Amino acid sequence: MGFKTLFVILISVLLTMLLMQNGGTVPIKVVFVSFTISKTWLMSVMFLLGFIAAWLVCKQATSVETPKSGYQNIPLEINDSYDDQEYISMEPKKGLSDEDREYIN
Repeated sequence: MGFKTLFVILISVLLTMLLMQNGGTVPIKVVFVSFTISKTWLMSVMFLLGFIAAWLVCKQATSVETPKSGYQNIPLEINDSYDDQEYISMEPKKGLSDEDREYIN
């Protein structure tokens, strides 16, 4: 089993234990309305609302796209020549350098 699976199982067991041990009722007052609700239901609803809020925040954070710019296709390889007109090589490097061959061997 992976770490995530064990973590989810552990959290589920702890949450179930927490909910089962707190079965009493709690008085709730919302603006003009008062009522009593089971602690189990209250904690379940709060956990669910927290889970949904976290999911929405994570979904929003991962769905943001990076802006497309003209810089993405510029190679970073510097040409060996010191010519001012073509400082950055636009062609991919072919083969290995002598230093690379020496390192591999």
